[in-house]
Amino acid sequence: MSTSYELRCRECGKLWGNQPRSICEDCFSPLEVTYDYDSLRARISREQIAQRPPNMWRYAELLPLPKDFHPSLPAGFTPLISAPHLGKQLGAKRLCIKNDAVCLPTLSFKDRVVAVALANARSFGFDTVACSSTGNLANAVAAQAARDGFKAWIFIPADLEPAKVLGTQVYGAKLVRIAGSYDQVNRLCSQIADEHRWGFVNVNLRPYYAEGSKTVGFEIAEQLGWRLPDNVVVPMAGGSLITKIKKAFDELITLDLVEKKQVKFFGAQATGCSPISTAVKAAQEEILPQRPSTIARSLAIGNPADGHYAIRAITRSGGWSEDVSDPEIVESIQLLAETEGIFTETAGGVTVANSIGRAASLPTRPPSCASPVTDSKRPTRWLASMKPKSRSRLRSPLLKTSCRTHWKFQRPWRRPHEHQSTNPQRLKAPYCWDRTRGMLRVQSRRAVFRPGRKISRSQAALARRGRPGAPLPEHLCERGRHPLPGWPELRLPGW
Repeated sequence: MSTSYELRCRECGKLWGNQPRSICEDCFSPLEVTYDYDSLRARISREQIAQRPPNMWRYAELLPLPKDFHPSLPAGFTPLISAPHLGKQLGAKRLCIKNDAVCLPTLSFKDRVVAVALANARSFGFDTVACSSTGNLANAVAAQAARDGFKAWIFIPADLEPAKVLGTQVYGAKLVRIAGSYDQVNRLCSQIADEHRWGFVNVNLRPYYAEGSKTVGFEIAEQLGWRLPDNVVVPMAGGSLITKIKKAFDELITLDLVEKKQVKFFGAQATGCSPISTAVKAAQEEILPQRPSTIARSLAIGNPADGHYAIRAITRSGGWSEDVSDPEIVESIQLLAETEGIFTETAGGVTVANSIGRAASLPTRPPSCASPVTDSKRPTRWLASMKPKSRSRLRSPLLKTSCRTHWKFQRPWRRPHEHQSTNPQRLKAPYCWDRTRGMLRVQSRRAVFRPGRKISRSQAALARRGRPGAPLPEHLCERGRHPLPGWPELRLPGW
């Protein structure tokens, strides 16, 4: 290499040197920056890093920066704040919050990635930089373009929040509103990048842009005393951040700057736009695009570019991914402000809400999500993590009968018709009386956490075989219809 880094295809491994490109022409897979770690190992140490100014540029050897680059802003190195009050409510022994709301110059995490992207835009000879954005990236590009003497064009969805639009216009950038979602805006920018010699930070400069996210991981390790955390909860939009934090930890291990340790990664998304978490919970590696509908606009990317790699980072680390509703996001923003004095935006609310869900013992990933859970192979590790009361319920006759149905483990709160055949000849799920709802329902995996009334083994067997004798209220069994509103008609033979 002429420098210590260059572009490489993530799939076929072909090297592409250094150029404004994000896609491999051979296999159409994304490119990423790779480094000569053997040469870097002798050039970087903890002591050298500690002597440098407290900003993201202290890790310059691990970033794709041109040789003649001189930073104009001290971005990054935001505080890692201990959160004892919030941790006490969550039941966490030690909880820390990486507060990027104080990152320069626009008080956003995006200041990191834009700084690295513009450093390379200058070396490639661009005089105009641009981006597609849901708000924060637009502000960061506009501000740093003004600082570094670039012309700036910003493309945004037409319904973006007025406060974020104002935060972009004040820097003098050319603002273009597009009637469509972020994904449609991003596709338009990809076409513009092919026709104009502009540096789009999240299109043709994306491999360099994404490397700026690694500084979050570098800082976390250094601020913990050059140790890696046990668990990391990361908000996800395009999926790049969680993969780059993992890459940062892996690089520190490779360079012998930290001890090797297994870190679990947990992805956080809003329910109104959760393509990555949906795929993780369904044990799939393919992303199904969604139409965003959430107040967390900074995370509202329905077709994430790095979604596949985010899923891989989460599942291979033994982590999990969840999504939370808009009311939960608002409550979590208020909770963080009341307990730790930090007023975050909606993306921070998504992260806190998912942390609350983890602490509340929501369903976690068993040893094999794609395998059926049966009596003969109970998820021992999953069972051991449950409370004693829950463990006793898992062994009840009713739940044992449910285990024999060989349902694949999916979202525990899904209605049965979403993942189980409603053919009367194949339906084997026992019915039970739900005292909390006052109605009849099909026993499902949800019973592991919210079981209905226990019934005897013989009654459960009768219900499973679809024979009379199960404890069903007569007024709810008329014509064999299931009484839950919105659920399909279920007919059991003999009823």
